Amino acid sequence: MKSRQALLTIHCMLLFCIAQQTTGLGSDLFESRIRPLLIKHCLECHNESTAESGLRLDIREGWARGGDRGPAIVPGNPGA
Repeated sequence: MKSRQALLTIHCMLLFCIAQQTTGLGSDLFESRIRPLLIKHCLECHNESTAESGLRLDIREGWARGGDRGPAIVPGNPGA
């Protein structure tokens, strides 16, 4: 189950990065599609008080800083 959630999180972040770079609609896409998925599947374990594996997904800096395994996303490089 955790690996499925991790894949979902990565997919959401990639969609956000691609949408932001190619359409300029990143904020709209994030608010309408990605944030609800993060709330439903990720934020229970990756928030300010829990930060499982050192990863916070409730703030943008948490995605870039990443957790125990490094950055969750690399801005400008969705494949990374």
